[in-house]
Amino acid sequence: KQIPQIRFRIDRQAIGVDMLDLAQFLWKGPFPTDHSPFQPHRLKFFALLVIREGQLSHQVDFDHYELQSGEALVIAPGQIHAFQEKASEESLSGALFIFTEAFLLKQMSQTAFSHIARLYNYHLRSPHYHLTAPNFSLLDALTREFQEEADGVKGGILAGICTSFLLQLTRNQAQQIPASSSDLLFERFREMVVNQYATNREATSYADQLNISFKHLNETCKACVGQTAKRFIDAYVMLESKR
Repeated sequence: KQIPQIRFRIDRQAIGVDMLDLAQFLWKGPFPTDHSPFQPHRLKFFALLVIREGQLSHQVDFDHYELQSGEALVIAPGQIHAFQEKASEESLSGALFIFTEAFLLKQMSQTAFSHIARLYNYHLRSPHYHLTAPNFSLLDALTREFQEEADGVKGGILAGICTSFLLQLTRNQAQQIPASSSDLLFERFREMVVNQYATNREATSYADQLNISFKHLNETCKACVGQTAKRFIDAYVMLESKR
């Protein structure tokens, strides 16, 4: 059966970012007309699932995550995910943030964008995060701003709060896993594979495009994901086949 490809509904938020109350989205509606949240569907935009109170089981690319109070899950464009029907409306409080790459590129600095791109790189890090007090303060600020009427500055304010929230998640991550100097190079390689895997599966070709040696590319991949460049390419092709 064809898995739905879900695009961002620009009619909801012209600026390219939206915030949905999780309990209302899952149980009260208005429900999506193009897919069921409880069946696998593939996103064409970024998503961030935040749990304030309660528990929620969620599936992303064939892995299951049990989310508890004070936890978050990042979902990158291209991933397949589905909510699991285990939680009850009364016990769950949280939010689903969705935003486009165009929103990130327009509203954020290059430095902030590079940090957030690595945050959403599921090859490098687990997508499962613990929230801290600053995250909850920013979450409250986001909730208030989304309730404001649209004007000429709302997009910029939302972008600033979203940037701070996502960078705080990056900080939470960095305190547990030190950033690697190879991350940025690996991210460039990963983007190439995503765009070219259907026609190019030669690791040496990617090394040439990056203007580095094949050995350097292999060492970078081993440092970041514990496998050679060729094994990473093959694993990505397998993941796309499963999707």
